[in-house]
Amino acid sequence: MLSPSEGNALSRPGQVDALKQVLPDFAAMSNLTMRFRGSFRSQGTSRLGRLIRMLSTGE
Repeated sequence: MLSPSEGNALSRPGQVDALKQVLPDFAAMSNLTMRFRGSFRSQGTSRLGRLIRMLSTGE
């Protein structure tokens, strides 16, 4: 039997996909969040620097 939190976690990817289809801004922010997360988890600062430069130039 699943606890309530486990049940919610299992349905979350479907909810996120539905939100991305309906709300383009949500999709963009979700993508940006994942890129920042990857940059912060990397060992060096160059990846974060490239991301910041890319965002500041609007690419």
